[in-house]
Amino acid sequence: MARHKAGRQGKRWGCLGLLAACLLLGGCAAGFFTAQGQQALQAGQYQAAMQAFTAALVENPRSVAALTGLGIAYYKTAAYRAAIETLEEAKGLDADNPEARLYLGLAYLRSGQDARAREELLAYAQTTRRRVANQIAEALAVLEQEGAEEEAVRTLVALTIEDWAYREQEMQALERRLWEATAFGRRRSGIGFVIRLR
Repeated sequence: MARHKAGRQGKRWGCLGLLAACLLLGGCAAGFFTAQGQQALQAGQYQAAMQAFTAALVENPRSVAALTGLGIAYYKTAAYRAAIETLEEAKGLDADNPEARLYLGLAYLRSGQDARAREELLAYAQTTRRRVANQIAEALAVLEQEGAEEEAVRTLVALTIEDWAYREQEMQALERRLWEATAFGRRRSGIGFVIRLR
């Protein structure tokens, strides 16, 4: 009897282990597809990015990274309605996601929804440095001028804000690499100085 009970417990633990492995591998697949989507997005291969992010969402429908990436890919292909729906879902899962707020604001801007665009872009601006926030506010002020409802003006404002955001992300990445390099160098040499670019 005790042997039979132990056999049942062993099967139960084996099933739980198999279930855990399946869940873990599913998470790995979602992460793999998300990384693949990010690479395609950075390479300007938006259709491939959409396919990869969609595959990631099949594995994990609540992946903020996959939803954000898919929304950006939609934005880049001028599918603004799909971008808005997808990025709103990402924002619903993580309201502090600056990338989702940025591209949601840009999608609203390109689709002519100025009030919503302003709300999202100003929320994004709060997550950036003062210089970039001021630039975004100045670009949004252009929309209030006469004749700003023209598509060319909206396109220029959207491209300008996107460019500033990209440059800000690049600067932060460079600062992070510089910080890591100097931190590593200080540990090895015992030199105690700090470089800040802000």
